[in-house]
Amino acid sequence: MEKKLNKKILKYRPIQTLKNDLLKDRIIHQEFFPRKELRELVACYWVIKSREGSFFSINQKLLPDNCVDIVFDLKKRSSYVAGLWDKTSDFVISGGRDFAGIRFLPKAIPFLLKTNALELTNRCSLYNGFETASVCPNLKTMVEKVLNLNNYQTILEIFNDELLRFFSDFTIHPKLSGMLDLILKRYGNIRIEKLSDLFFVSEKQISRYFKHDIGISPKKFIRIVRFQSQLKFLLASGKNFQKPDLGYYDQSHMIKDFQSFLNQSPLAVLKMSDFYNT
Repeated sequence: MEKKLNKKILKYRPIQTLKNDLLKDRIIHQEFFPRKELRELVACYWVIKSREGSFFSINQKLLPDNCVDIVFDLKKRSSYVAGLWDKTSDFVISGGRDFAGIRFLPKAIPFLLKTNALELTNRCSLYNGFETASVCPNLKTMVEKVLNLNNYQTILEIFNDELLRFFSDFTIHPKLSGMLDLILKRYGNIRIEKLSDLFFVSEKQISRYFKHDIGISPKKFIRIVRFQSQLKFLLASGKNFQKPDLGYYDQSHMIKDFQSFLNQSPLAVLKMSDFYNT
């Protein structure tokens, strides 16, 4: 695994979930950076803890982010893989349930999953056979250790130790790696035909790479990167206009993507008081 971190790529830390006022006094939601050596492959570790004596069941909206999560249900002592989502989805948070998780960046997905990534797209159910130990058999030891713990600090330490070991021989197809790096570096402002020219590979082969190894078409992947980049720009700037180097040259395309991926207009985003992960 490369020791040097690409600072441009590290800027891709997507927003996964919006603030939900119904959960404000019911859960504690925290995110933690992994060790530096892992930050090109792991976006964050996260925990969701129910406050004591709180009983509820609330849907939390999740945004498409081109990431795959391993989820640990610490009360039910189970773990499953949540595949990449290409649309807004729901995650049910209930009182009396505690979770921990690992969010993997796109570059990690081909090495992480020992299956066709497309089979997991828009799916995350433990009951569909996506138990972590079966989908990611080389992480079985980590899963067993974590599911026997309740101390979050110890869990985070295990995540770092086991993932450093797991990714010690990290490798993916060099052309796919290069394309992923370039897409993130340009915030999704690149066309498929340009990738084809730069990496000397046909557009059909690019499509096969992305669908099998990432779980999504290259066109949709690029749209999500562009949407996420524009979303962060809007929140940081507080201005309702598109940034040309993010690939939106007119507001109609930007509005279309926001409606598609967020079910909200850019203007509605600016009126929201807070987001997680920003």
